[in-house]
Amino acid sequence: GKPSASSTFDTTDYLPKATWNSGSDPLPSTEWCALSNTVVLSTGLGSFDDDELTSDISGVNPATLTTDVGTLEGIVGSYLIGDNGVTADNLCTGKSLADLKNAKGLCPEQPSMKGTYYIAGLAYSNQTVDLRSAYAALRANRWGNPAKGNYKPDYVARQPMATYTVALAESLPKLEIPVAGGKISFLPACQANSSATATASSTGWRACSLTDLKVLNLSMSGGNIVSGQLEMAWEDSTWGNDYDMDGKELIDFCVGSACGATSGVGANEIRITAATHYANAGHTLRFGYTVTGSSADGSYLDILRPGGANFTSLPLPAGVTPPTSRTFTLGTSVAKLLENPLWYAAKYARSDWDTKDNQTHASGADGVPDNYFKVTNPGSLSVAMGKVFEDAAKADASASAIATNSTRLDTDTHVYQALFHTPGWYGELKAVPLSSTGVAGTPSWEASSQIPAAASRKIKTWNGLAWNAASGAGLNFDWASITSTQQTALVSSNILSYVRGDQSLEQPSGAFRKRTTLLGDIVNSDPHYVAVESYGYDQPGSGLAAAEQTAYTTFRTDTTSGKPARKKTLYVGANDGMLHAINAANTSALGGGAELFTYVPNAVIPNLKNLANPDYQHQYFVDGSPNSGDAYLGGAWKTVLLGTLGAGGKAVFALDITDPDLFDETKVMWEFTDATDLGNIMSRAFVARMNDGNWYAVFGNGYNSTSKKAVLFMVPLDKSLGLPVVKISAPWATGHDNGLSEPALLDEDGDRIIDTIYAGDLKGNVWKFDVSDNSTGNWDIAYQASGNDAPLFKAAIGTTEQPITGPLEIGAPPSGQSGFMIYFGTGKYLGNSDIGPTATQTGYGILDSGSRITGGRSDLQGQSFVYEGARSASDPTQVRVVSNTTVAYTGGGAKKGWYLDLLSPNTPTNLGERIVSVPLLRFGRVIFTSIVPSAAVCDQGGYSWLTEVNALSGARLDYSVFNYNNDTVFDSGDYATYTSGGSTVSVPVSGNKLSGEGLLKSPTIISAGEKEYKVGSGTAGGIVVVTEKGTPGAPRTSWRQLITQ
Repeated sequence: GKPSASSTFDTTDYLPKATWNSGSDPLPSTEWCALSNTVVLSTGLGSFDDDELTSDISGVNPATLTTDVGTLEGIVGSYLIGDNGVTADNLCTGKSLADLKNAKGLCPEQPSMKGTYYIAGLAYSNQTVDLRSAYAALRANRWGNPAKGNYKPDYVARQPMATYTVALAESLPKLEIPVAGGKISFLPACQANSSATATASSTGWRACSLTDLKVLNLSMSGGNIVSGQLEMAWEDSTWGNDYDMDGKELIDFCVGSACGATSGVGANEIRITAATHYANAGHTLRFGYTVTGSSADGSYLDILRPGGANFTSLPLPAGVTPPTSRTFTLGTSVAKLLENPLWYAAKYARSDWDTKDNQTHASGADGVPDNYFKVTNPGSLSVAMGKVFEDAAKADASASAIATNSTRLDTDTHVYQALFHTPGWYGELKAVPLSSTGVAGTPSWEASSQIPAAASRKIKTWNGLAWNAASGAGLNFDWASITSTQQTALVSSNILSYVRGDQSLEQPSGAFRKRTTLLGDIVNSDPHYVAVESYGYDQPGSGLAAAEQTAYTTFRTDTTSGKPARKKTLYVGANDGMLHAINAANTSALGGGAELFTYVPNAVIPNLKNLANPDYQHQYFVDGSPNSGDAYLGGAWKTVLLGTLGAGGKAVFALDITDPDLFDETKVMWEFTDATDLGNIMSRAFVARMNDGNWYAVFGNGYNSTSKKAVLFMVPLDKSLGLPVVKISAPWATGHDNGLSEPALLDEDGDRIIDTIYAGDLKGNVWKFDVSDNSTGNWDIAYQASGNDAPLFKAAIGTTEQPITGPLEIGAPPSGQSGFMIYFGTGKYLGNSDIGPTATQTGYGILDSGSRITGGRSDLQGQSFVYEGARSASDPTQVRVVSNTTVAYTGGGAKKGWYLDLLSPNTPTNLGERIVSVPLLRFGRVIFTSIVPSAAVCDQGGYSWLTEVNALSGARLDYSVFNYNNDTVFDSGDYATYTSGGSTVSVPVSGNKLSGEGLLKSPTIISAGEKEYKVGSGTAGGIVVVTEKGTPGAPRTSWRQLITQ
């Protein structure tokens, strides 16, 4: 707008000219990314709204923009409008319209009030004018890369702005009458003329004002209105008068047979009769109506009452037109009716104006702007405004990893992304196809719109008893089935019904919190895809009995009852109190996105009542990441899912998901808690065959346990066997708050039985657990020092311990060495208190050759970042280059591995960079995803780096894995070029900064021949796809890679 207010309208009404800071930006510079929102709330149609607009806003010409809107909308031809710039009869008659900016006088309500469509042009300026050009470069960095999941070119070009329009009840009552399956609408109309002798052909007619309306009679048939009589009282001026009763109009209408057997009115016709039966004014009046939806739309002012012809009863004075009837046929008039100006304003204010059905809220266009709200019932205003503010505040965010249905790119490859929305705390799980060039497409389905009705949902919980194969340990999650203890925790059956999804209990009609969708927010739970993968239990060298191997072959190949027959399914935990099983088919037509079943852990039931509280403060429920594996239990192979609660509680549960279609109470296996040593498990649990011949759930105890120890748990899957839980505790110093992170399980001899387990803890210790003995009593920590259990390695800089909260990865040793390489990163990001810079964190690759690494970092070769900045003078992409120091594993001063401190070479200040997700091994290189959390508003949680180095040395690679020039070739054209020591250096890039994406976990890798795609999900809500060099046919280098056949 203008830099200062106008004094044009200052009078003696004690409303002085407004003041504001000339030219100032109302938003602080730290909020450059803010999505500005304009809410237009109109209590009626516009009038005289083009006054001085062409000069009010610098750089914006509403007239020209309104012309553009009309061109884009294809508005050319005959339209009902009061004034088209040529004919200004102020009546809703058909007029030729070639330019929307010339349309004045909105029909059918206010043809004489000079309302325009300029507001649509003003709204369209959102897409043509940049209101905050100073931040264009920052916006380009955030939203300007077509390869990124959050690519939004409209945001790059202009300050993001969304317009919402709310159209309230119009100035005149509009009656929509059902006629032969369609509708014909009419509005009462009145005009006045200052000349007492005016006729219909005279000039000087003006609109009246409606002062009262009475419904004298209505008749219904089959649920439809078929006849009625209305009485309208009119003031003979539009404004500035006494608003008394200058004239009364009567309108009678009837449809088809309701008009009488001899009327001649057809079933597809309506008869409308206008009359006047009262007048007391000196001005001439004429009465009638405006019709739309018929084959003869327009204004019909048939009743003329001369000025001064006052009367209060019949007979009519001389010159007053008697009652006049017209019959209208359902159809389409030659003259078309324009939409409400706010409708066009909503549509042209944003490019994504139609992404959902406004009635059902399902994805898909319906032709009505999603940001246009028509409110004819005052009681609906609060609902509409609630939707406006909820949508304005809504932002997609994701803290979970991406799942995929394939490790190789083909025509059916999809990635699955879980999201959460903070306003309202609801979630989304969507399937996104990946094109042949690695571009994320439009979602094939979204699960939130496919949650079944409450009574139809298959929801189970645990009964608190031990599982056996015949009866299981589950209950239906309904009031009649759950235990009395669970009933007490839930307080009432209504709360249980609410949790199941009964929305009739929600506000405003009910007392419980209103939900946007039934799918709760998904924050830390990574979606887990289960299909037909094989774990190799029938392969040569497997340590299983012959009968078990044979049975496994049948299990993984039988297309009738084995793995190939079961439905591909996604499992994810949500903070609605449930683990959800979702059909993972590629399209909704095939059932994709449909909920198959849910499981409510018994451990979260005491907190479920909080979900219904209208003042709900966000809580975590099923927040952990599910995982699954095959196990031979009770004489049959089964696929077992293990779930944790993450920040939502301290429990682990097991479900039999062999066939998700047949999931029932018998498939609920158990829940496990341990009041002393079990904490919040933020990682996965694993299904494993151990050396005692039994199957176990293996997991670290997590954080915040009562004992504050780091403990490895091994819980027998088959509770009916009565086997004890195996716990191995690491040494603990009084007062130290510790916890064990996700374990890495190792089968050293290829018999599919776990021999060694590695895991890190909050104190920087890497523990090695020896579980190779046939007796559980001999399973223990592998290394000792001075007779006490000791770690393989302690990550620390000096005396400052480096916490290990992410999983470890295991790889092959260097040539000529025995043992295994262990890869991990350090750092912690478990809550807001961890956001700021902490001690320096590090990426490690250490060799376990059968003895402890006692010298700490001095036993390792250090690498460092030697360059960070623009890739080249012509490419501003931010990259890193790592040193290339050789690591000597033999000879004098032999090293036991390497480390890479996460420090920028550009500043001595620690920026708080850390690694909290699993390293990836790929073709001789290790890949770390590091994060730099931030509390700044526009940082979307912070940013990430994707770093790839030589797995055995930590040094930079001698070839390019990134393709920056988009020539599909990974060569020296993709190197970083910079100046070092006065010389120009050109070397392979080691790290790629992922700014504008928020914080990422380790990506999912999808192979595509010579290329591969790393696909991740950032806290900004987008899907990130990084194209890198692949190696077709290369052998697997990760010991934890699944065998897929």
